[in-house]
Amino acid sequence: TDTQTSTTRSDPAITTTSTSSTVRSDTEPSTGTTVVGPIITTTPGPGSPTTDTTGPTTTTNTTTDTATTQESADGKMTETITTTNTTAEITESQTIVTEPSTETAVTTTTTVSATPVGVPIEPKTLAKGTTTITESGVYKFASDFTGKLTITAANVTLIGAGSTLNNVNIVDNGVEDLYLKNVNISNTNSTSAIAFDSSASNKLHLLGNNSIVTTQPGNNAVIDAGGGLTIVGNGTLSVTHTTNGLWTALIGSGGNSSCGDISIGEGVTLELRKSGMCQGGTGLGSGVAGSCGKISIGTGAKVSAYWEGTGNSFWTGIGAGGNGTCEGIVIYAGAEVYADGRRGAAIGSNSIGNEDGTGHCGNITIYSDAEVTAVQTYTGSTANGAAIGTGNRRSQCETITIYKDAIVDTTGVIGKGGDATTSSGPVNRPDTRNATAKTWEDDTDPT
Repeated sequence: TDTQTSTTRSDPAITTTSTSSTVRSDTEPSTGTTVVGPIITTTPGPGSPTTDTTGPTTTTNTTTDTATTQESADGKMTETITTTNTTAEITESQTIVTEPSTETAVTTTTTVSATPVGVPIEPKTLAKGTTTITESGVYKFASDFTGKLTITAANVTLIGAGSTLNNVNIVDNGVEDLYLKNVNISNTNSTSAIAFDSSASNKLHLLGNNSIVTTQPGNNAVIDAGGGLTIVGNGTLSVTHTTNGLWTALIGSGGNSSCGDISIGEGVTLELRKSGMCQGGTGLGSGVAGSCGKISIGTGAKVSAYWEGTGNSFWTGIGAGGNGTCEGIVIYAGAEVYADGRRGAAIGSNSIGNEDGTGHCGNITIYSDAEVTAVQTYTGSTANGAAIGTGNRRSQCETITIYKDAIVDTTGVIGKGGDATTSSGPVNRPDTRNATAKTWEDDTDPT
């Protein structure tokens, strides 16, 4: 599944109806599948030599695309492109809703089924001691698999063993497209459970239910996003960090390191949990002194970032952890987000330590029809974080924009939290009559 963002529209309803259709046939080797026939062993009779022959090899690559665009009288435009061949089916659909005075941003989703029709895929077993995967394909962990697994091929599917794997660290240096299906890992080391290529635009596909539990502190992100990470699919992923001492991200970049943009696609469900004391960590984004690009949560995605620890901690649910930075946060229409913070913003940025903190987040935008709950768990009298915006001391964020019909429920301020050195840009609320936000800081234009 590949998710891209549509442009936003704010037009009156259009009463014209039009339909167009195009048909294109071509050859796409990248989606074709070559099936090599079975090896046939022939023994003519006693005393005769045995011969091996290979059965017929077939390759099918022809595709047919049909594109249809229709705009109805109520202003709703739907565009559907369907590609079908004997080896894969690709469906791309996009819906743009246009209503007066409404800003709704939706995402486009492309689903590719790469399983050849009529050709079952038998996974190869990853036995204990396996260290590398150099060919595309489907692989299943043996129940006793442990250690470092380096992937240098694109389009690799990893299937769980049916039980929890201990101390497995995956390094994906492939071009893109790593698939996880029912993979459950429990690590007692501080190495990233999954570390993606630092120079590539990486893609993680979720199939089934997956989980990662890390019990040791360290500066490495549990899932290091590398040069950038898009998470797609209809599966779930639970990432948990237990015990004290998280200075990094559950998904994103570790302390003093960086990652590119992080995008969560349609249908993805993420549960990010931190227990124990935390000094400057985050669920999704950058950890202490780290940096990440823009964080985007797409239409239909469900993201929860919980802090379940104890003590006087500094935790940011989504965004920049202590002294870290992120380029901005966008939550699109139809997304469901829950985030809590502890002396850091639930959604935004945070600084820790003395007043030389440099935590920073760019613009924060929540579009119509998104459902967001942001909770600030710290109840002390000083250095409070914000629900949406900036945490304590010198953390900063830029403009916060929440559009009409966004459902935003908070405990804590929207804007700047903490002491007077904290700063945030203006809070824009274009016609937020249906929002349930309790406090709007720095809003100089209440209209």
